[in-house]
Amino acid sequence: MKIKSIQLMNFRGIKNAKIELDGKCAVLYGINGAGKTTILRAIDLIYANIIGTLLGTRKRLAELELDDINNDSSVAKAGIQFVLDNGEKYFYRRQIDTNSKKTHNKQELNAITSRFIKKYIDEIVENENGASQILKKTDPMPIFVNYGVNRAVLDMPITDSIRKYGRLDAFENAIESKIDFKNFLTWFRQQEDLENEIIARTKKEIGKDIKLPGLEAVRTAMLSMFPEFSSVRFDRTMNTLMFEKSGDNLKLNQLSDGEKCMIALFGDIARRMVIANDNVLVNPLNVSGVVLIDEVDLHLHPSWQREIGKTLNETFPNVQFILTTHSPQVLGGLSERYSVFAIKRENDEVLVNRADSLFGWDTNIILEEAMGTPRMEQTVLEHVEKMYQAYEDENLDEAEKEADIIDNITNGHNDSAAPMRVMISRKRRVMNK
Repeated sequence: MKIKSIQLMNFRGIKNAKIELDGKCAVLYGINGAGKTTILRAIDLIYANIIGTLLGTRKRLAELELDDINNDSSVAKAGIQFVLDNGEKYFYRRQIDTNSKKTHNKQELNAITSRFIKKYIDEIVENENGASQILKKTDPMPIFVNYGVNRAVLDMPITDSIRKYGRLDAFENAIESKIDFKNFLTWFRQQEDLENEIIARTKKEIGKDIKLPGLEAVRTAMLSMFPEFSSVRFDRTMNTLMFEKSGDNLKLNQLSDGEKCMIALFGDIARRMVIANDNVLVNPLNVSGVVLIDEVDLHLHPSWQREIGKTLNETFPNVQFILTTHSPQVLGGLSERYSVFAIKRENDEVLVNRADSLFGWDTNIILEEAMGTPRMEQTVLEHVEKMYQAYEDENLDEAEKEADIIDNITNGHNDSAAPMRVMISRKRRVMNK
């Protein structure tokens, strides 16, 4: 189940927008406060009711609030049209008015959840002899999870408790907008304990190790951003994850924030896929779903920012990722699998405009042309402009003087001065003939 379109009316700063995704990945960019997170919140609100109904919880997982209503309006609406793999479409909408009255269409909600349960959740049915039996569902079940900016990864002690997981546990804390790292560690350790038991038994019988496919998939996902990492395991003595990186053994808390954030993010997505499809004969990393990541560039080195979109798609090829970013590096690394939307605020209104793909663009060009940001500090830019103007006016001494100023300010690390010196030298030779 993927998102075909998002419809917002008087929702926070967005007065009227229909965002057509057609099941594709998307990236939203714009300055702080433009409205990127507003769109993710709207999606999260819709999924909250769907997941809450599937889990049978009485408490709403995420509530519409009065602050969600545009200041010039009396009611806010948020709706999503979903599309299934077979082309079936479903729509669901929630709204709130200034009297705090919250409404939604129960028939729309029931249509989606009933279809989901029928397709993915095991049922107890009677056979032809009148006896009860479990009807197993083997279709790969999609996931949903929302990751907000609070993605700090803290190493924490976990207990030895054993837990049995059902398919719907893949949605546990999916609306919370943070990485549920304690549950991740608990699951990972439990799976490794089970795997070690299997290895101890089968090694005597067949003489080789047997790995749990689901756990192996999670290990693969965890390390997919970092080729220098070769293995991950849970150390029971220190009660923490251990990694082999370039031949060194490192504890989780010895990794950088960026490394921890990416390892936890990729690992948690994969874990949810495994839980949702533990008894399904598919590679769990090929499962579909919708994953929201706010500020995907958070804690990432610029070189990683270029790779994050590509690696997400390669690791989870059938997931519809909806990302927000401030980074031209991220935008330049996203292929045409992503629809690009520029979010900007004009006259107290948030506008959502589809933009061209920026894949492969130079970072400086993205900054200037797409993001409206000077590619260099204003003082330096002014000297660069004076330098080129002096050259155009054939005032070569003045142009050379400006080049000297630029080199002095930037310690020779601006790429405008050196080419200008070559141009000045050529021009002088021509003028002296």
